[in-house]
This record gives sequence, structure tokens and C-alpha cells, in this order.
Amino acid sequence: MSNECTINVGSVAMVSIDSISVGERARKEMGNLNDMELSLKESGLITPLAVKLNADGSYQLLAGERRFRILQKNQVPVVPVRVYEDELSEFEMLVIE
Repeated sequence: MSNECTINVGSVAMVSIDSISVGERARKEMGNLNDMELSLKESGLITPLAVKLNADGSYQLLAGERRFRILQKNQVPVVPVRVYEDELSEFEMLVIE
């Protein structure tokens, strides 16, 4: 009997921040981003954003909107992302978020 479990963890890439769209999100309140911005400036981006690859080559943000907004505000042109290429259900996208 096998206890093997397959989990798609995506691949990591560097993409243009302009190719990422936010869309509808579960989180509505971003809270105070100042402390997070200071942390990103001091320590860098430790965890990549999570995105879904769209058919047209653009990306939909799945997780990391607060980090995304800070990177966008600071005009960071290219960001590290974890890319999910497989079809994801609404539930799977909510879990990733």
C-alpha cells in the first residue's frame, strides 16, 4: 500500500510585474503596509508571489497581494513568482491565496 501523494507546487520564474493582474480577491483589507515595506527593503522578498499562468501568457495573482502592491509602488520591474500552469478550481485558488 502506497502513501504517496502528488502535490503540484508550480515552478519558480522571474516575470514582469506588468504581466500580473490582481482580479477578484478574498482579502479586501490590506492593512498597514508600511512595516512590510520596510521589511522588504531591509530583507528583500523571501517568498515569491504565487500566480496562475493564463492562456495569453499573462499571469493572475493567486497569493501575495500585499507584497505585490509594495513591489508595484516601488516600481520593481521584475519579480520572482511561483507559477501554477495546471487548471485550478476556484477552491484550489482560494486555498493558495
